[in-house]
Amino acid sequence: MDDIAWVFRGRSYADRQTADALITFFVKKGKLWERFDETHTERGYDNKTIRDMLKTTGFQIKGFYKCGTFDRAKISDNRICVVAKRAL
Repeated sequence: MDDIAWVFRGRSYADRQTADALITFFVKKGKLWERFDETHTERGYDNKTIRDMLKTTGFQIKGFYKCGTFDRAKISDNRICVVAKRAL
């Protein structure tokens, strides 16, 4: 894409188990570029906590995967995605 660019800066806080992503976007509007900023805060949870929260709220866990893939998550993976389905 030639009409968007971004700068990503990250900070992590081990004591709170959180990380901030400070993102500056530039979007081309005609001959000019429009800038806007976003801050995304993420919190880390262990797999047992995720599993317990999903089950408590009525979800059925389909699997834990390495983020961005359908490879089963390993203990060494820094980021995972969970596939879950809400029971009707």
